[in-house]
Parts: sequence; C-alpha cells; structure tokens
Amino acid sequence: MQTSTHVFAATAPRARPEFAARTFADGTRWFSLPGFNGDPDSADTKSLTPIIKSMRKDAIAIAAAPRIVLDLRGNGGGSSDWSYQIAAILWGQAAVNALPSGSEGVDWRASAGNIATLEGYRTAWQNSADVSQAVKDWAARTAKGMTSARALGQALWREIDADEAKPAATGAAPALKARVFVLTDWGCGSACLDAVDLWTALGGVHVGQETSADSLYMDVRQVALPSGFARAVIPMKVYRGRKRGSNVPARPVHAYTGDMRNTDQLERWITAL
Repeated sequence: MQTSTHVFAATAPRARPEFAARTFADGTRWFSLPGFNGDPDSADTKSLTPIIKSMRKDAIAIAAAPRIVLDLRGNGGGSSDWSYQIAAILWGQAAVNALPSGSEGVDWRASAGNIATLEGYRTAWQNSADVSQAVKDWAARTAKGMTSARALGQALWREIDADEAKPAATGAAPALKARVFVLTDWGCGSACLDAVDLWTALGGVHVGQETSADSLYMDVRQVALPSGFARAVIPMKVYRGRKRGSNVPARPVHAYTGDMRNTDQLERWITAL
C-alpha cells in the first residue's frame, strides 16, 4: 500500500549526491553537503569533518576561485554548527559575528526530558574532536540555563544571541573573491534552512529549487509511546520573532526547472549564471 508521502517522493525524487569537495578545470569549487547530522558517530560527521578540515587548510585558494557552490541537495538538516563552521571559513568569524540576530530570542521548555536531552548532547560531544568548541559550549550553556529556570519554577528559559557566547574572531579571513552559490532542492529543511538563511545573509546567492519550510518550533526529541508502536516527536524550543516566518520557504534568486538529479546539467547551468 502506497502512502501519499511515497507517491509524492516518486513524483519529485531528490538527488542524493555523495559528500565531496571537487575542483573544476576553471577553478570552481563545488562542495556536496547532503546531510548535517551532528552525532559524532554519524556517517555525516565522518564525511563532513575531513571536508571542513580541507577547506580550512585551502582557504586562500578557495577564496580566490571564480565561484563556490555549496550543494545542499538531499540535505534534510541536523546540526546548524556545520553551516556556521563553513561560514567562518569562507566569510570569516568576524563577519558571522557581525550579522544581526535572526530572531528576538529562543524560548526553551525547561522540562526534565528536555534538560536530559541537552545533557546527553553535552556528554556525547565533550570528548569529540569532530565537534566544535562553540557547539560544546552551547550545549553546556543551554542545559545550565534550563536547569536554573526549572529550579526557579519557570516553565521557559530564554536564549539570546549574546556577544560573549560567540566564537572569538582570530585573524582575518582570506578576501573572498568568489561568487558563492547556495544550491537547494525542495526537501531542504531544519538546519539546511538555517544554512540557507546564514549563507545568503553573508552574500551567497540562492539557486535551484524552492526549499521546504519549517515552523517556529524546533530542536525535537523523540519519546517512545507506551504501546511501543510509535514515537512522539516533541519540539524543545520556539523562536520568537524569527525573520523568516513560520512555514515560509526560502525562494531562490535563480530557479532551476530541470532534473535536480542531473549534476552535469546543473554544473553547466550554474557556471553560466
């Protein structure tokens, strides 16, 4: 029996490229980033870590390329830390820090289950070399904030973009001469959408298909129901005053109407923009 989801997937199949960093004959740098899972043991982390290390090492040459393509086809989200690491390499940490906040703040539900989840993140990440110090600090700060709020009988803990919580900008990034293209398909959501918001705010040009959309309720955890036949998906936080509204997709500057699975055709289209 086919569900409506299966039918839709069959009529709009997604490209699922392998993680890769490629250099074309004309110097174009193409980075295929089909997932942002933040679990240190995940396949995404094992693939993203060497790509990002290589980007840091080769930052000067990348910045001098005629164009950079950040290919998010197949990406359904995960951890936003990956897109922030890439942004810091391409545009510099100072430029990232200087961006205005994307919302008025984030309210976390200070429940025992949510606190346990954040503490679990903190424990899993604290000894991993593949997780940035910024995200380790974020997990510890968020768990501590919710714990304090709960101890005071407060239902919510407000997270705001504080300067002291931002990674220090050490040294200037190479002057970015390349045009940066952010390539998406219809399934881009969650941390993939965060990447689009971040990279385009820094000057990237959104191309490809219109993305998926997300609500203001984010960072979910899952709880098995007593029957054992299903799991409840529980958002742990809500954005207040987010610039991109609830269930609003990101729409490309240059829309692509061809087959998103045809990478060769996409390459020719983007290099002609």
